[in-house]
Amino acid sequence: MTDFGAQRHDRHRLIGWFDADRLAATRVAVIGAGAIGNEVCKNLALLGTGRITVFDHDRIERHNLTRSALFRDADVGRHKADVVAQRTAELDPSIAVDAVRGDVLEVLRPSDVAQFDVVFCCVDNFEARLRLNELALIAGVDLVNGAIDARHASVEHFPFSQGRRLGCYECALPPSAYQRIAQRYSCGWLRRAGLIERKVPTTIVTSGVAGALMVSWGLRMGQSAPDARERPASTPGPDTAARRALIDTVTGRSQVSTVLRSDACPACSIIRDEVTVVDWPAAHPLVPTPASAALRVRLPEEVVFGARCESCGFDACGSVPLGSRVRAHTTDVRRCPRCGEEAVAVDGRDATNLGELHRALGGHPPSVPYLWIDDPRISLCVELNDV
Repeated sequence: MTDFGAQRHDRHRLIGWFDADRLAATRVAVIGAGAIGNEVCKNLALLGTGRITVFDHDRIERHNLTRSALFRDADVGRHKADVVAQRTAELDPSIAVDAVRGDVLEVLRPSDVAQFDVVFCCVDNFEARLRLNELALIAGVDLVNGAIDARHASVEHFPFSQGRRLGCYECALPPSAYQRIAQRYSCGWLRRAGLIERKVPTTIVTSGVAGALMVSWGLRMGQSAPDARERPASTPGPDTAARRALIDTVTGRSQVSTVLRSDACPACSIIRDEVTVVDWPAAHPLVPTPASAALRVRLPEEVVFGARCESCGFDACGSVPLGSRVRAHTTDVRRCPRCGEEAVAVDGRDATNLGELHRALGGHPPSVPYLWIDDPRISLCVELNDV
């Protein structure tokens, strides 16, 4: 931080437990540059957070302007990530702000997440939250999740940097969340063509409350406060336990609870304390040895292992390529290019073994950022670069 930047935070330094130097060295990722993302970035900049990277694949629409302090009328049509990065840097020119245009389901790998001290999840869909939860778990990086509606703000903090044996986002996720995800897809996980998703109406009040608490928890603002220092060493504090806050912005009532770990959680229950992440160039075929062919492989989402018309037998892998993400295709691909019937069946899988993966895809890696290999000795995550 420059001398000018340091002077900017002189008043902050009067707060006994405010560590401006630590914040200046902190690296954060903000995933989602909409209403909550605007508030989180604004707060991070005004507090002097050293490096902020903003991720979003969407463009600004006019309805975004009523709850996004960093957007202007002239910004409609521009990429959200670009505008938020630009305006955040204007708030404090001494910090570094980067923009990344892209869908986190496609671009983020565990090694990318490991570069940050904390990830702020400001997205509006369960799929991205589930993926970020897994990525943060693998990388051992703190995750802060925020969600809002017209009245309530919900904030969750998962301090994975303290270990992986604590509650994660998916531990207490209700069945209704999975039902919401399923509504977007057919029974074969193809995106429903022409689906118009219901958007939850919100205001700047709920996003402002969520953004403030997310930053406070994510940056561990109170870790040196007097009440934290006086806590007995044997008593777990908020920095070592997963927690959730639900705030009613109309009545002011709030509830804070601990997120308990579930042994049946599909995310954290299968990840060991130690995770090994290895790099695998996409150009290098995934060729198993006789000893490794039977090892189980888990993918972060379903990919195409085959596509064939059940009416005329046409091999449809030309339009639904092998190894591609099933959810990247809509239900339109069910119409056979040869006979015209809606009879194309897509074989999508998110689990197999190394031998079958090689046979089905001809040695080429699937179009996902990473995969798991269930080695009985370690949790092995293989990153597929240049996918």
